Amino acid sequence: MTLLSWAVPKGLPPRPGIKRLAVKVEDHPLEYLDSEGRIPKGEYGAGPMWVFSRGTYEVTKDSFYFRLNSRELNAEFRLINTREKEWLLEKLDEPQLDWFTRSVDPMLAETAESPPSRMTMPTK
Repeated sequence: MTLLSWAVPKGLPPRPGIKRLAVKVEDHPLEYLDSEGRIPKGEYGAGPMWVFSRGTYEVTKDSFYFRLNSRELNAEFRLINTREKEWLLEKLDEPQLDWFTRSVDPMLAETAESPPSRMTMPTK
């Protein structure tokens, strides 16, 4: 048993209407589910490698429509084959959060003479 694998250089599309390149790469052994580290410079996929998410998938319409389900991501996508190993990956449903229009208050730091002796909850 192996893992079907695609390289998505610019990451998953954040919202509908954006398509990202997905390149079909060699199937990976199941042991890769736990692989993290650095691929050496000069080798295919060079750079840091880590597990972003663990979860399940379900095929929703045919083999090119699927839903990813995990703590970090719950979304439906489709793959569109454009050439032999090149695909377009498209997100089909709305984002979980609207990262582009929602303002987020910054987390402000405070100075202290020494570290706290125990964790305390901030007061309002």
